[in-house]
Amino acid sequence: MKTDGRLFWLRATWFLDQLRMVARSDDPQHHDDGPRSRPRPRPGRRRVTASDLATQFEYSVPSARRTIDALRNDFGAPIEFDRQRRTWHFTGPYWDLPRIPLSPDELTALALARSLISHITAPGLSDAMESFWSKFSLDLAQQSPAGAGFTHAVSARAPVWTRVGPDVMESVLRALALDRRLGLLYSSPWTDEITERIVEPRHLLLYEGSFYLAAHCLLRHGAIRLFHLSATAVATVLPEPNSIPDPPFQVDQVIDAYGLLIGEDLQNVTLRLTPPAATRAIIEVWHPDQHDTTDSDGALTRTFPVRGFAEVQRRILSYGAACQVLAPPALAARIHAEIAAMAAMTRKLNT
Repeated sequence: MKTDGRLFWLRATWFLDQLRMVARSDDPQHHDDGPRSRPRPRPGRRRVTASDLATQFEYSVPSARRTIDALRNDFGAPIEFDRQRRTWHFTGPYWDLPRIPLSPDELTALALARSLISHITAPGLSDAMESFWSKFSLDLAQQSPAGAGFTHAVSARAPVWTRVGPDVMESVLRALALDRRLGLLYSSPWTDEITERIVEPRHLLLYEGSFYLAAHCLLRHGAIRLFHLSATAVATVLPEPNSIPDPPFQVDQVIDAYGLLIGEDLQNVTLRLTPPAATRAIIEVWHPDQHDTTDSDGALTRTFPVRGFAEVQRRILSYGAACQVLAPPALAARIHAEIAAMAAMTRKLNT
């Protein structure tokens, strides 16, 4: 059931309050100091029906029934309908909708996470996020006059994103949760080479709109590799447990340079950007260890660590003539060769 946060919360809370009143009247010995099992309502006591809910909030009885169904099916409320007495009642301990106090910063962070996951549309994850948000919006409606509507005032977007097969994502999440090995049928996004891998998954990473799995690859003698999940055709959870990594896996120690490249030697890159590109770049953090200096003409010189040139090359080329490679020479030569090849292709197309 798709819920309107504030209205649903008001209706559901009123309905639950009526059930508590009935439960208390049926059990005079009840004290509100802890959960206890509830007896079935006794004949002659008051009733609580969908019609009562509909009358209280001036909406239809079928809609009131859907509110009650949502309480049972979406939130697991321990309530059932007694057909003999024609009334709803608690079947278990006193129960209420979950309520979590949130600060404005916490609410904003959750709203951005919801927007990003829904925007990327990872099958299963986006549906799970919307299901969670439908429930969570009830608390938001209680805590703020604007209720869940505030979450529509902020959003997050990825300029490019890739899609992951729902079966692959489910297997990866299960393997991570169970600490089990995965069998992968993997097609490299750069070479189209298809290989069968057995890996020990350690960490799922969402990076620039794509999901990557950091895992020890047994085909590569246990070395850590990053697997692009969109390039994974099949993922199968295996019965074998993961071994204990030595040292323990920490994602920030494995992905410790600009971008996602791992395994190559760490080296520094130094770039010089001129305005207006420098004006934008100076407010950006490319890596926590970057070192910046600015000249009187507004040019920015930035130094930061990399493991390989593929990703930083794409960044440099995106700035065009506004970006100059100062070091290392091998990267400068690579950029020069790429620009020359692009120029030759352009000339060929225009002749």
